[in-house]
Parts: sequence; structure tokens; C-alpha cells
Amino acid sequence: MIHLICNWKQGPHNASHANQLMTLAKNSGVQVTICPPNWYLSAVQRYTGDKLSLGLQDAVVIQTSKNTGSAELSSLLPFEPKYCIVGHSETRAELGLTERDIQQKCVGLLAKNIVSIVCIGYIYPEKSEAESLQIQLKTIRTTSTIVAFEPLSAIGTGVIGDIKILKTHYDTIKRSVGETAILCYGGSVDATNIEALHRELSINTFLIGSASIDVQKFSELLVIASRIDKA
Repeated sequence: MIHLICNWKQGPHNASHANQLMTLAKNSGVQVTICPPNWYLSAVQRYTGDKLSLGLQDAVVIQTSKNTGSAELSSLLPFEPKYCIVGHSETRAELGLTERDIQQKCVGLLAKNIVSIVCIGYIYPEKSEAESLQIQLKTIRTTSTIVAFEPLSAIGTGVIGDIKILKTHYDTIKRSVGETAILCYGGSVDATNIEALHRELSINTFLIGSASIDVQKFSELLVIASRIDKA
């Protein structure tokens, strides 16, 4: 079954736009998780059901009462999130997250029965792509989670890259994490490429960015995802 994880980032520009997207998701029959900015958490929670889940874009798992500008996990639990994005390339770059930070987040989320969506693919300064990937895989090797591979070259570019190269990366990831994780792909996923990604990479879970907040593109994506489910 296809699972679309929607990273709304800063989100739809108004409540009407958000409601359109959530109505499309809820009526599609496709498994969808929406990870909105925190000001939309209560709105998404009202739409959740069998196939529509709420996710978080990030959370501070260690409570210190000093996290200005960030949301501690304890304050987000009343919204009943099922998933949380961890280590997105943007937060790795902007917040300087270490692998230890990411592991701590995964442990803290697991303690609250929240599934981590750990993003890998970030390239560390002075490290190659292969070296960076191995460092990140070591972090999640013992963690049962969703592993979202996000090639930096595909994020926000509209181009997913060479499928053969992606397949090589996924073979590496599978050998590392074995059966302990669900594999996911993120980076410019839309209706034009999800079928090829599903078929060639043998994955069902996708982290969706800009296409998840464009009503037309999201509608088209849901149609394709539903068709894959019925095949």
C-alpha cells in the first residue's frame, strides 16, 4: 500500500487551502500522513482517521524549558501525532544536528509510540556522499523506523536523478538496515515519477514536499497512488 508523507514545511497560505488538501487526502482512500507547521496541527488532527494521520516536522525530545522558538514533544502530544520527521536536510544544515542528536530524538519519540521518519542523504562538509551516507546509516542501524533517502540534488529541483544510481543507493541502505526499517524516498516526488520510483526501487513510502501543498499536483498524485494500490 502506498503511503504518502506530506511535508507541508511552512504550509498552505490559508485555512481554506489547507482544508482543500486535507479533504482530498481523506477522500482518496490512500494512506496519507500530513506533517504541517505547528499552527496547523489542530486543523489536521480534526481530519485524521483510518487512512489520514498526523505527523510532526520536528520536536525537541529533551525537556529543558529553554527551547525558545522550538516545540518540545511534551507540548505536541495532545495532538496525537503518529509520526515525526527527524534529521531533514534543512534542519541538519540550519540547526547543526549531530548523529547523537538524531538518535536521541528517535529514542524519545519511540518512548511515546511515535514513529520516526529519519531523513538521510545529507552530505557533511568535507565528507563524500558515500561517507556521509555510511555515517547516517550507522545511526539508524539499530532503530526500527522509516528511513527516507533524500538526495540533496533532488530536493526542490523537480528532478529525481538517475534511477539506476538511486537503486544502487537503496541496495546499500537495504543491506545496512535489513528488515528493521521501512524504506522511503523523498525529493521532487510527484505524479510524473511516483510509479517509476515505486516499480524500480520496490518501495511504497514517499516523502512529498512541494507537490503536497499544490492542490492540482496533490490531486494528480493521489490519483496515481490510488491506481498503484488497486493494481
